Amino acid sequence: MKNVSQITELNKRSFGVLGETLTVFIFGNKIFNSIWLLKYLRNILYRIVFGIKIMTSIEDHVLVKSRTLKNKGNIRVGKNVVLGVRVLLDAEGELIIGNNVTISRECMIYTHTHNIKEFKISDNVVDCSQVVIEDDVWIGARSVILPSAKTIGKGAIIGAGSIVTKPVDPFSIVGGNPAKVIGARSIRF
Repeated sequence: MKNVSQITELNKRSFGVLGETLTVFIFGNKIFNSIWLLKYLRNILYRIVFGIKIMTSIEDHVLVKSRTLKNKGNIRVGKNVVLGVRVLLDAEGELIIGNNVTISRECMIYTHTHNIKEFKISDNVVDCSQVVIEDDVWIGARSVILPSAKTIGKGAIIGAGSIVTKPVDPFSIVGGNPAKVIGARSIRF
């Protein structure tokens, strides 16, 4: 028989899954994203709930993955940030996005991973990290940034379809799976 704390934890998890499912349904719904007023309300909700302050653009179907009740994740977004269509931002850990950043369509940025060393997978043990995307970064379409990346340096470019597993140096161009340095940007002032 389950004790009260196990039942409470189960209820919290169920609430989190329900909330996330409703978020995906509402913000991923074509009807919701085709009506200007509803898109405007979605953007206000993101700004209030997740602290996303000033944006150039939040495109259709952007999903900020909600924090669970157990984890106290945080998202901070700078000015002139563009979030493309179907971008997923993970709020389990801490995600910091600088100024003048473009995150192209269908990118996924994760700040947590599941602890695979634990014996019981059902306990849903999560390891949260901080991921920092510095100023003037361009992340190409369908790229995935994993928590082990930690930092995407200032002025870096992530090629389309890349899987970023390690930190990216400033002004470098990376691409591939796993992402490797394929070039460097010239710095002009």
